[in-house]
Amino acid sequence: MENKDRLFQIFSKKLRGVLGTLDVEPEGLEEIRMRIGAPLFIIYKNREYTVTAEGTLKEPPGIWKKDDKEKCCHITREDLEETLQCAVRYSLYAYEEELKQGFITVAGGHRIGVAGRVILDKGTVKTIQPVTFLNIRLSHQVRGCADKIMPYLYDDKTGEFLHTLIISPPRCGKTTLLRDIVRHPTAEAQENVSGQEKQWESLMNVLKLEPASRGYPKMTWVCGPIYWTAVQKPPA
Repeated sequence: MENKDRLFQIFSKKLRGVLGTLDVEPEGLEEIRMRIGAPLFIIYKNREYTVTAEGTLKEPPGIWKKDDKEKCCHITREDLEETLQCAVRYSLYAYEEELKQGFITVAGGHRIGVAGRVILDKGTVKTIQPVTFLNIRLSHQVRGCADKIMPYLYDDKTGEFLHTLIISPPRCGKTTLLRDIVRHPTAEAQENVSGQEKQWESLMNVLKLEPASRGYPKMTWVCGPIYWTAVQKPPA
């Protein structure tokens, strides 16, 4: 992952100042959650924290008191809107199709989950406006994490790639593992996918696996529920 200062460039000016003072390791950052009117939450090394206005991590209390709320860094509408614009480099229109799916992929391969009021057009999602929630899931590259399972993914007789299903709870590395499988560097893997480059490229595009920003590769080969509103169940 890129260094901390570069990572936080996608946030609003106020949040860059707060997050920039955090004493954290970039590799330990997993999620940053923003909800208008609520404290800023961070998932760091698999634990949830709130962020104080001074830029320190604090475990959320079981019961919130007035003093607890006042010490937290609260998200304003301006914070959220500026962060979204910074993340898409002030070209939100270029991400319209991704927004309909509820998330966008930005520089560094990071995914931003987007939620709020859904605008429908003939039963399909047209856009999300206003956006009231952002959940930034930070991308990590773990080279070689697929090494041990690669021999089990190919048919011993034909050498063809087997139908494979990857299952795990959230934040356990499904996408990280799949990225490493797709770009696995061993000679055996290269031989098996020889002549199938277009299929693999399509897989990367369809599943949004390529950690790139507008075509440029970026890697070497309890805030409460976040939800959509005003949308019927089938499109959601």
